[in-house]
Amino acid sequence: MSAQDPVRHERGDLNARSVVRAAVVLVAMTLVAIVVTVGTFRLLRGLLVRADLPRPALADHAAERQPPEPRLQREPFGDVGVLRAEERAVLEGYGWVDREQGVVHIPVEHAMQLYLERNAAAGGGQP
Repeated sequence: MSAQDPVRHERGDLNARSVVRAAVVLVAMTLVAIVVTVGTFRLLRGLLVRADLPRPALADHAAERQPPEPRLQREPFGDVGVLRAEERAVLEGYGWVDREQGVVHIPVEHAMQLYLERNAAAGGGQP
């Protein structure tokens, strides 16, 4: 190529109309997919709202919203806390199970330690 020759390219490599047509088709398909997706979500939301059951009275845990009488528990979350404290006291404390039989309960950690000591003293290996 000499300096006088203009820069040349092949005109047959790319058909601009085909590229533009493909881009238009892709944009149209994307828009159709968006419309179908949005329509499907709206349809499903409408079906879900119609089929949705009413919320339970205590769903919001609001103090002013109470179930009808008779109420078996005044403070269900407080009752669970009391129950856990009682269970913890039994597991971590000493007390009588049956005074006539001489049966007591001891803390779990102490019971495990006694078990290991007695097992080692009896000549037993690891449990």
